[in-house]
Amino acid sequence: MGKEISLIAFLDEVVYRNTQHYKSDFELDAQKLRDALDSPNQDERVFYFMSRPNGTWCVLERDAFLRESDGYKIWTHYANMPAGIEAYRIVITGQCGTAPMGYVVKLNYREQVQRVIKAALPIEDVELSFYSGEKVRIPLEQYRRHREEIFFEYGAIQNFRNCPQNEAELYRIISMEHRLQKGWRPKVKKRPETPAR
Repeated sequence: MGKEISLIAFLDEVVYRNTQHYKSDFELDAQKLRDALDSPNQDERVFYFMSRPNGTWCVLERDAFLRESDGYKIWTHYANMPAGIEAYRIVITGQCGTAPMGYVVKLNYREQVQRVIKAALPIEDVELSFYSGEKVRIPLEQYRRHREEIFFEYGAIQNFRNCPQNEAELYRIISMEHRLQKGWRPKVKKRPETPAR
């Protein structure tokens, strides 16, 4: 694990160096990191960030591994055009004033995005938390079909969380990805040699 740094200041330097156009995209990403300070869930404080020559993106790590999510669609969209992308895993561990603090892991986007595509799980349900204090979990398709009715019944959504059928499996996939990011490689079993005839 790297040392704790000011995340927005670090990413700002990356954007300054690597993103020529649409630098203002980063303002949305920085706000997303600040908002995450209020999240009670640790996995909603871990993001994948990319700086491209034409803009930036910041998505939740867990969403990158959930196939129908916006995070997955965004993160994998550039799989066939990885040139010029600088990518990082961002982990928020605390704050200094209003500045999110934490550590970053540099990613090889070209390789990492292929692992995401292979390992991603489908979304089963969405968990919705409302400003009224109510919380509901409903199937993704039901949410898509009845979005307006849900809004009228419960009010504005405070937090939206994509959920796979098996949360433990998602955790296992992400843990394996972290090991691979640290340079771990799975052992390949050697096939027994066939004796010469």
